[in-house]
Amino acid sequence: MAIFTDVSIKVADGKISCKPDPVELHFEAPQGPDSVAWLLEDGTQNLTPEFSWDPECPFATMRENLTARKIEGTDNKKKEGEYKYTIVLKDPQGHVVATLDPMVRNHRL
Repeated sequence: MAIFTDVSIKVADGKISCKPDPVELHFEAPQGPDSVAWLLEDGTQNLTPEFSWDPECPFATMRENLTARKIEGTDNKKKEGEYKYTIVLKDPQGHVVATLDPMVRNHRL
């Protein structure tokens, strides 16, 4: 069962922020967290998020639930390390509104 930590994504004055950044995951700890729920909040209405990972994603599953305004990363691959990712928010015409390069730190305990 996934134990989530929430990450708030907001946009103000064309700048995106994620809190917390970096995200700290503890995939073998009973209390977790081992998964992330990115919550699309202030300023993200009518924007579509795109995620890319460098060099890889720490999750086997990335699910978008844009009705609930969130993206979930689950099924932690249990590989320790720092995972950089890019969030790009696009308007309905496909134009980039904002980008950010946050990080996930994946720890055993």
